[in-house]
Amino acid sequence: MEKLFKHRVFAPFKLRFWVILLLLLGVFFRCVNLDQKLYWGDEVATSLRSSGYSQEEVEQQIFNNQIIASQELQIYQFPTPEKTLIDTVKALSTHPEHPPLYYLLVRIWTQFWTQWFGNSVAVFRSLSVVLSILTLPCLYWLCAELFELSLTRSLILAIVAVSPLHVLYAQEAREYSLWILAIVLSGAALLRATRLQTQASWKVYAATVALGLYSHLLFIWVAIAQSLFVFVHENFRHSKTTTSYLRASLIGVLGFLPWVLVAIVNLSQLGKIVDAAIKETSPFYLFFVWSRSLNRVFLSADFDASIDRWSALDRWFRNFFSDYFQVDLGFSQLILVVVTFASLYFLGRHASRRTRLFLLTLIGTTAIPLMLPDLILGGTQSTRIRYLIPAYLGIQMAIAYLFATQINTLKRLHKAIWQLGLAALILGGIMGCLNDLPQQVTWNKDSKTEDYLSISQVINQATDPLVISNTSAIRVLTLSYQLDADTKLLLLDSDQVPQIPTSFRQKFLFDPSDELLEQFEKQQIQTTPIVESKIQLWRLPM
Repeated sequence: MEKLFKHRVFAPFKLRFWVILLLLLGVFFRCVNLDQKLYWGDEVATSLRSSGYSQEEVEQQIFNNQIIASQELQIYQFPTPEKTLIDTVKALSTHPEHPPLYYLLVRIWTQFWTQWFGNSVAVFRSLSVVLSILTLPCLYWLCAELFELSLTRSLILAIVAVSPLHVLYAQEAREYSLWILAIVLSGAALLRATRLQTQASWKVYAATVALGLYSHLLFIWVAIAQSLFVFVHENFRHSKTTTSYLRASLIGVLGFLPWVLVAIVNLSQLGKIVDAAIKETSPFYLFFVWSRSLNRVFLSADFDASIDRWSALDRWFRNFFSDYFQVDLGFSQLILVVVTFASLYFLGRHASRRTRLFLLTLIGTTAIPLMLPDLILGGTQSTRIRYLIPAYLGIQMAIAYLFATQINTLKRLHKAIWQLGLAALILGGIMGCLNDLPQQVTWNKDSKTEDYLSISQVINQATDPLVISNTSAIRVLTLSYQLDADTKLLLLDSDQVPQIPTSFRQKFLFDPSDELLEQFEKQQIQTTPIVESKIQLWRLPM
């Protein structure tokens, strides 16, 4: 094999200029409007646990039939001296599917920055922004280990910088930015260690394995992909590389052992998560969701919708797939599917053995274990785009390799066509980011998240309102971010009708249980539905 960094073709100055411009644009997309997007349930859970509180503990304290102002609920969302890092770990111990590293980092990060900027959503989300930005130079390092053509490294940076998937998860107080960084770092460290064969490089790789496992449990599949890469590359023979790899991997896994014990103690919680993801699906539906996810990686969810306003071709494709397969598949989604398969085929045929083994094992090992059970059993795990982030990252690198090799040709017409395709791909990503920029609720949030906007709008417009609820703490805390600071809430610890103060002019029931509604009906207290969706709002008589 030719030595890495030998006979490289360096990107022209103009290309470097555009890549730097796209990197700056990507940083801008990640940093802007951090406090404008709705702080939704999963992020509320991040704040809750990183602050050292469990959901059950908060519910015991706030659901006490006492009136509380919405701003007072914020004490459970930001670190306080009463709760320590140990409390954060304890709060996470009942949710072992979330390893503690990101939450501990959030706590330390917010404790420092709130001294300067106060308690704000932007402070919580800024850690994810920084981690996402750090991923870009690490991705360059990974691609320097994988590809000899510098044009490939430039293109992958440009594609990821303006990828709506990476931008949106960079703006969320969740662990996915850390996970992406760990995936990239561990891959680069492994390739470097197999190339240098030094103790120091293998120690770095061992550290990245522990980092990855502590960032997200699904990093296990990434680690398995890396083991397949090493053993297949070494032809399953005992060698210095396989010995060093096994030793480094073992050290990394042993470092994760404490959290494995926590997960074993709380196996029942993991079982509930798996059960919740099983429902009947069809192969055509799964294909649609997977193609839509590709669309969201490169172009964002609403890109097809904007095309549909003027593209007869896109409408024809939608009608065709809707009539024959009962799925809503657009033209750009189909094109991306074709480009993806073409890039994987090209990668397998023309890339070096080392490069194709690394990328194909990364994509296949992290995608097939989620996709195949869904196809056979009808589950929905693979429809959650965040679970397939390693595979989509590998696909982005494969597509960058395809475009780079096709553009790096002496045939002017051939080069021009591929440059035009690349421009369309990157422009689509920019348009997707611009489309997501002003939106309070984007596609990566739960489908019921938008209900909070309509509910809070009704309550904030009311005169002297009182909000009554017996729903979960997460939903109450999520709503509190959208309410005026002095809005009062009466949180109930049972399904019984409370003694409602007469001093409030307008009274609402927020997401009440069916039992509580029945109790109001039994007492002949009229309840009028205002928002009837996944989350409900009812009006009580004045």
